[in-house]
Amino acid sequence: MPQPILDPPKPIGESTQVSTNLVSGQAAQISSNSTDNNQGAEDSSTFLSVFGTTFLAIFAAEFGDKTQLAVLLMSAESQRPWLVFSGAAIALVATSLVGVLLGRLLAKRVSEKLLEKLVGGIFLVVAISLLWDILHAA
Repeated sequence: MPQPILDPPKPIGESTQVSTNLVSGQAAQISSNSTDNNQGAEDSSTFLSVFGTTFLAIFAAEFGDKTQLAVLLMSAESQRPWLVFSGAAIALVATSLVGVLLGRLLAKRVSEKLLEKLVGGIFLVVAISLLWDILHAA
């Protein structure tokens, strides 16, 4: 009986690159080794890369942000930190969900390069607006 035709095996240790562009315009490149015999490890590595990059980017961007300061004040005023934490956590999950769903929708309709330019333009407008406020507040 003839053997089924299979794709030629990849050389052991062949490296694949995963590049994740962050909203801030920074990029993180994560390498993972992959072989045909180790597909589960590759999926796990990709999962951990995306999850880890997302966590670190959001954590760094939000640390010391106005949201964190507002939660700090609410917790101090209410004397009920777990209720403040729960409300803030649910709100952050909900806003993240909106971002993920909107990103998924836009990814189907707009090229990645155009999306990066649009987001960069929005950040530029916000930065100019903040600078304008600072210069004209004095």
